[in-house]
Amino acid sequence: MKNFFCNQLLSNRLFLFIIILINISLPINNLYLFIAFSLSLILIFFNKINPNLKNLYFYIFILCLLTGLNFLIKNPKIEEAHSAFITDSDLKMISNFLPERLTKIMANDLSNNFDYDRYFEGRQAPANNKLFIKDPFAFSTDSFFQQNKFSRKLNNINASKRSHHRIGQFNTRSFAMPYDQELKENFPFYVFYKLNNEFSNSQICGKGNIYTSFSNSNDIHSLSFNSIGDQYKCVTLDGKNNFYIFAYSIGASDNFEIQLKKNNKIIFKQYLQFLIIILIILIILIKIIKIEFSTHLVLILISFLSSFLLAFLNDPNIIVGLRHVYGGSDGLIFNSFGSDIVENLKNGNYLESLKGGEDIFYFQPGMRYYVALFKIIFGETNYGYIFSISFFPYIIFLLSKLISTKRIAYTLFILFIFFPIFESIGFGHFNYVRQAVRLHAESLSIMLLIISIYLIFTEDKNKLNSNTNLILIGLMFSQIIFLRPNFLPTCFLLSLYLFYSNYLKGSLISKNLILIISLSPSLFCLFHNYFFGNELILFSSSASRHILLSNDFSEFNFIQAKNFMELIILQVRDWNDLIYFPRLLILIYVIYNIKFYRFNELIFCLIICCISQHIVLLLTHASSRYAYFAWLLTFILFIKVMYDNNHFFKFSDYFKKLVKKT
Repeated sequence: MKNFFCNQLLSNRLFLFIIILINISLPINNLYLFIAFSLSLILIFFNKINPNLKNLYFYIFILCLLTGLNFLIKNPKIEEAHSAFITDSDLKMISNFLPERLTKIMANDLSNNFDYDRYFEGRQAPANNKLFIKDPFAFSTDSFFQQNKFSRKLNNINASKRSHHRIGQFNTRSFAMPYDQELKENFPFYVFYKLNNEFSNSQICGKGNIYTSFSNSNDIHSLSFNSIGDQYKCVTLDGKNNFYIFAYSIGASDNFEIQLKKNNKIIFKQYLQFLIIILIILIILIKIIKIEFSTHLVLILISFLSSFLLAFLNDPNIIVGLRHVYGGSDGLIFNSFGSDIVENLKNGNYLESLKGGEDIFYFQPGMRYYVALFKIIFGETNYGYIFSISFFPYIIFLLSKLISTKRIAYTLFILFIFFPIFESIGFGHFNYVRQAVRLHAESLSIMLLIISIYLIFTEDKNKLNSNTNLILIGLMFSQIIFLRPNFLPTCFLLSLYLFYSNYLKGSLISKNLILIISLSPSLFCLFHNYFFGNELILFSSSASRHILLSNDFSEFNFIQAKNFMELIILQVRDWNDLIYFPRLLILIYVIYNIKFYRFNELIFCLIICCISQHIVLLLTHASSRYAYFAWLLTFILFIKVMYDNNHFFKFSDYFKKLVKKT
C-alpha cells in the first residue's frame, strides 16, 4: 500500500497528459505549444511509466508547484475585433462599433478598389447591398474559453498577410466564392486591437492602412486616429491608459504588415511561462516516463512528422496560419457549420448547437461536429484534423503486420508515406492528408474503418472476446456512418459478422447487447431529422432521392448523360478508366479467390464488403475521394490473399531465377 495514491496517479498516463494540457491551456493555436502538445501525447501514451521511479511525492509536489506558478503569472492580453466585409451595408453594420471616420475611409476605398464585376463572376451572384455579416465584429472560435468583449483575446500581433490573422469568418458560407479562389483569399477585412497600459513602452510597427489612437477613454466612437503611413514605421505606446490600433485591407494590392514589439517586462513573463511549461514536460518525460525509442514509437513519430510535412507542402498556411478553404467546397460548408456550433455552445444555445445548422441534414452529417470539436481544442487553426490523421500510416503498418509479415508491413509503411506508387488504388498517405486539409470526411472515416478492421482481425487471430474492443468497434462504426453514410454497407456487414462471431463464442445475448448499444449513436441522424425537421430520414435528404424515378440523368453523380446506356458507360469509365486497368485486375484477383475463403468467415465477409463498396461507387460518385476506401480495401485484401497463397514468395523466387538466367 506504500505510496498507493501516487502510484495510482502516475500509472495513469492520462493524469500526466492532463497536467501538460492544463499548463498549455486551450485552445492550442500556437505552433510551438502545438508541437509540445503533440510530442508529449505521443511520448506519454506510447511509453511506460518508469518502474524505478523514486521520490514520487517530490515530483508531484514540483509539478503542482510549477503549475500554480504558471497560473500566477498574468500576461496581459490583446483584445481584438475583426470582420470581413463586402458591401456598404456591411460597413453600416460595422459603423455601430467603429468611429465614423474609419468607416468612411473604408467605404471610399471599397467603392474605388473592390472589383464587384469580378465578384459576380466568381460567385455567379451580385453583391448589391446585401448584408454579409450579422454583427460589427465576427465571432472567433479562439474565444470559446475566454471572457471577452470583442472577437477574441490574443497574446501577440504579427501578421504580413491574411492567413496569418487566422480569421475563421473567411471560411464561412457568407464568404463563399466557388469560381475565384484568389479573390476569396483577398476579401476586404479589418482588425481592431485594444491594449491596456501594461503594454506601455511597447512598439507597434508596420506599413499600409494602419491607424493608431492613444487615449484614457473607453468610448471607441470618440477616438481620433492617426495613420502610420505606407512606409514601414514603428510607434511607441506611451502616455495613456489604452492603446487602440486599427488596420484594414480591401484587396491584394493594399495588404498591410503589422507587428507588436513588446516591452521587456512582458517578454520576461512570457519567456518565464514558456520555461515553466518546458520544465513540466521535461520532468514528466525524463523522470516519470521511461522513454524507449522502440520500433513502434519511431514509426509513430515518422507518421506524425510526415503528415505535417505533407500538409505544409500542400499549403504552408496549414501550419503557419489559417488556410482559406476553397470557396464552394464541402469543407467550407462544414467549417461554417462547425463555427456556428461552437458559437451556439458558448452562448448556451445547446439545441441550436445540436441542430448543426440544418433542420434536416442535407450535407454529410458528422464532419461539422468534428470540425467544431477541433475548433474548441485548437481554435482557428487546421491542426486538429491533421493531427488526427497523422496516425494513419502507423495503423496501416499494424494491420499489414497482422495480415502478412513484419517485412511486408515495413515495405507497405514506406510505400504508403514516401513512394505512393499505389496511389490510384487508395494507398497513398498524401491523398488522405490532402482531403484532411480540405476538411473532407473521407480521411477520418476511412482511418476509423481501418482501425475497426484491425481490431476485428486482432480479436479473430488471438481468439479474444474483449468487451472493450467490441465497444470501440461499435462506437467507431457509428461514427463512420455519421461521417460518411456511404460506408454503411461495410459497417453493416462487419456488424453481422460480429453478431455471428459472438454467437459462435457462446455470447449470443450479452456480447451482442453490448454491440447493439455501441452501435446506437448511428441513429443520431434519424432522431435529429425527426426532432428538428419532423421527418423520418435515416441520414440526409440528399441521400433519399430516388434517381431511377427521375428522367434527368444529370442527377446521377452529376454526370451529363443523354440516355441510360450512355449513363452506364460514363459511370463505368468514371469508376475505372482504361489507364487504371491494373487495379481492375487486382479486384478480379481478390474476387476470384473468394471461393478459397468459404470457411474463413472474416476474409469472406471483407471480400463481400469490398464488392458492396464498389457497387456503391457504380451507383453514386465513382472516383476521386469517394472511391478511396473501396480501392484501399481491395488492395489490403490483395495483400492478404497474396500472402495466404504464398504468391509473394513464388514471385520472389521466379524473379530470382529470371535474374540468374540473364
